[in-house]
Amino acid sequence: MSACNPIVNYSFAEGSHYTHCNGDKLKKDMSKSTFKILFYLRKNQVNKDGTVCIMIRLSLNGEITQFSSKLSVKPDAWETVLGKAKGNTQKACQLNETLEDIRASLKNHYRDIEVHESFVTVEKIRNAFLGITAKQRTLLELFKKHNEDARKLVGISKTPATLAKYGRCYRRLEEFMKVKYNISDISLKEIGHMFITDFENYLRTESKCNENTTAKFMQTFKMIVIIAKNEDVN
Repeated sequence: MSACNPIVNYSFAEGSHYTHCNGDKLKKDMSKSTFKILFYLRKNQVNKDGTVCIMIRLSLNGEITQFSSKLSVKPDAWETVLGKAKGNTQKACQLNETLEDIRASLKNHYRDIEVHESFVTVEKIRNAFLGITAKQRTLLELFKKHNEDARKLVGISKTPATLAKYGRCYRRLEEFMKVKYNISDISLKEIGHMFITDFENYLRTESKCNENTTAKFMQTFKMIVIIAKNEDVN
């Protein structure tokens, strides 16, 4: 039988991430954030068959969360330093492959949250992995649906010019988030005063919009925020 692929406890530094400031302000943290995944044994609770639970510890910028992997192993069959099962037996290889799948899934959830939300926490990663987090609706997701609904009303209650206006505002928001925060979308719950102010400043400076055009873009943007509040998703 071929030897198992080695497992090492996972740690990596990602690019800039985003955190709240004073509750509703969005700011860019220019420092590197280090996300670590550790597998360890809960030795104080031994099962009837002599095995103990393999626990998962996630750490990010000093924040830690721990939860069960729902896997178990006998303590003498565990490599503490490497965080993996000992040996090259079929059972050990299967367990280590499962641990690697868990690791890969956690990494993917980390990156998904980093891209689609304004900041990452170990609790968010854990909840996403466990499937207990309801997917939060995002700004561009709601805006896109709004524009699709408006397209169906062209010739009835909407004009082509109005639809085009919505499309331009959508693209400006998309560009703004990429340039200002390096994110592709933002959860509706993460939108605060700072985000709104930054968007208005972006329109005036980077996009070089005049007073009237800026006001029209902001009116459309705020309309989307109001729709979100009316649907009780913000």
